[in-house]
Amino acid sequence: GSAGGAGARPAGGKPVRRRLDDACARRFPEHSKSALQSFIAQGKVFVGGKPVTKAGTKVLDAADDDPGAQGVDDIVLTAEVPRYVSRAGLKLEAALEAFAPLRDAVGAGAVVLDAGLSTGGFADCLRQHGASKVYGVDVGYGQVAEKVRVDDGVVVMERTNLRYLMDGVGEPCDIATLDLSFIGVRKCMPAVCAALREPTHTRTRGGKGVHSEEDPCEDGVEEEPGCGDASAPQLAVLIKPQFEAGRQRLGKGGVVRDEATRQAIMREVTDDVCAFGFELRGVIDSPVAGRKEGNVEFLGHFVRTGAPTAGALEEIAAAVEAAEVNRALEEAKAAGQRGQPRLSRRGSRR
Repeated sequence: GSAGGAGARPAGGKPVRRRLDDACARRFPEHSKSALQSFIAQGKVFVGGKPVTKAGTKVLDAADDDPGAQGVDDIVLTAEVPRYVSRAGLKLEAALEAFAPLRDAVGAGAVVLDAGLSTGGFADCLRQHGASKVYGVDVGYGQVAEKVRVDDGVVVMERTNLRYLMDGVGEPCDIATLDLSFIGVRKCMPAVCAALREPTHTRTRGGKGVHSEEDPCEDGVEEEPGCGDASAPQLAVLIKPQFEAGRQRLGKGGVVRDEATRQAIMREVTDDVCAFGFELRGVIDSPVAGRKEGNVEFLGHFVRTGAPTAGALEEIAAAVEAAEVNRALEEAKAAGQRGQPRLSRRGSRR
């Protein structure tokens, strides 16, 4: 566990009264506020040696401008430090593991647009894997974990509607990641294109393409600098069928339960993205389900080619089928039946 409390402090002024969750957010910035509230409810936060389970409980804490205040409450958190500030980081991590060009580009210090910043799980994952700068855009505010907010490599752009961000973010981005809720991916693609840098040349499947005068490499030579996927602008999309389906295709409780419907939605989303000059490189099912039980999500990897392409039906079908099988295995395991190893998350990758 981790602890934050009185300890040895320099002489200071009087402490201030804060809500317990606010005090914890200041003392344990490695956790998101929502995670801390959950820890409090679970009895994992101790104040003066006793568990406190109400986030609104008032405690004595140091003022922002007086870290040496005397008489503050001793607060101990008995919870493991998560890898990322939210579980969204685990979703993006799966994409980095699955798609080598994306992983390589991030590791080389890419500049990334993170659309749908929320708590900052994607941004945290990107920074830990080598991104030099992340522009985190979110229409909401007040959700970003302190760890992400104070990171000099993250530019927090709250109260910003991505749809209207048509002038980019101040510099061309190498990669865009999308984790959007309550809005379809297609509506945001013009702004995504505005934020991403242009490809140095257009490429079609197999490496052959039309090259510019500034980049006159031979067609079909993918090893030549500038021709590989890792050097091309890339896009990673967390595809959420529940936010793409429309009311007529949603099941009970706002969940898309039908496999055929999922496949149709996936095809629509990937075709929409590809129509903006991207090529689908692969699709996997997310290792973490949506917040509503039963909502299966997917991660799509795209490369900006500059020319409209079509999505790949076989990749989508493979990813949806794998998600269905994995979900059935997990449900069986949860029911006390004998579990089996997860299938590979691989749909089809290039």
